[in-house]
Amino acid sequence: MSLRKIIPYAYSHALIHSFELILPPLIPIIVVYYNISYFKVGMLATFGYFLFGIGQIPFGMLYDKLRGNFLVILSLAGAAFFSILVGLSTSFLTFVVFFAAMNLFLSIFHPPAFALISHRFKGSRGRAMGILGLGGTFGLALTPTVVAWLGETYRWQIPYILFGVLGLLAAVIHWTERKEYDQHVEREKLEKKRRITSYFILLISVYVIKGFIYRGALTFLPTYISSFSSVYFGGLIVTFMLVSGGFGQILGGEMVDRFNRVVFLVVLLALDTIFLLLLFSSSTTLIYALPVALGFTYFAGQTVINVLISDFTPESSRGTGYGIAFSIAFTLGSFSSTVAGYIADILGFEYIFLFLGVISVFSVIITMYLWRLWHEAA
Repeated sequence: MSLRKIIPYAYSHALIHSFELILPPLIPIIVVYYNISYFKVGMLATFGYFLFGIGQIPFGMLYDKLRGNFLVILSLAGAAFFSILVGLSTSFLTFVVFFAAMNLFLSIFHPPAFALISHRFKGSRGRAMGILGLGGTFGLALTPTVVAWLGETYRWQIPYILFGVLGLLAAVIHWTERKEYDQHVEREKLEKKRRITSYFILLISVYVIKGFIYRGALTFLPTYISSFSSVYFGGLIVTFMLVSGGFGQILGGEMVDRFNRVVFLVVLLALDTIFLLLLFSSSTTLIYALPVALGFTYFAGQTVINVLISDFTPESSRGTGYGIAFSIAFTLGSFSSTVAGYIADILGFEYIFLFLGVISVFSVIITMYLWRLWHEAA
């Protein structure tokens, strides 16, 4: 299948993460508009992220039964519809209900989209995953700025309605191509499934560590950087970090199709560890450059892991595999912000990165063990 067919999925992946990030820039406006506390809106955000993570396992399992791109269409159409309703909310209660429904539909997207791409692009799986990941990363990088501008210049409702319309457009695009994604998946031998499962568990452990590092670093990195310059510059560095990550995903996708995937992942995780530890004790100039380098290696590793999940799960249950991976990583990773905040209160912001660097060492050790098992079984 032509790689041009991946573009609608990259666009949709960007929108999924855009929906996820509409709320944070609008929080100062929404608390005034509805006359609510930051605690209430914080609870709302936590509830939304929980739904975004926990719903991915059942929908991954459902993909393995249904196949095709029906669930992708359902995710986009449902999230878009309820995003528009959030923008039309007349009370905080209706806002909460529609916001929760939007996040539940958002939770559908990742398992079927990644499983489907892994099935359809076997010869260039790494490149396809890189392009798909690039879309998501650019959505993360660009959305806060766009949403903040729309909310301040016009009204806070405009971003929800605008992205809702864009989501409906994406659903229509996927609907027109739905027949191309009907597929027949052969059953695999039970013995192979058992061997793959042992690799999968180790890989999920690494994925959880990466998710923990990502959420903890991204939450407090702007504040840490701003202590050396300004709040604006702290936000700007994080934007550069995410854009760099987009290019890292493309390179990671290209490299993973050409070299030993597990060895390449070990190298990228080792670089992540080095950059995190350097953030703990570096000069001001290096502090500005390290997040950009970390973004590149971190997201390159993300692409490698997404490809390895397809290697370590049977085709007949790949949707479930991606559902488990994304659900565990998103759900457990959310606790990182609390731990990192506690460390910042007790020791200081720089110790967050020392802690995350030490955690990252374990991801390197686990991946080296995974390579050893895989190498022995080859």
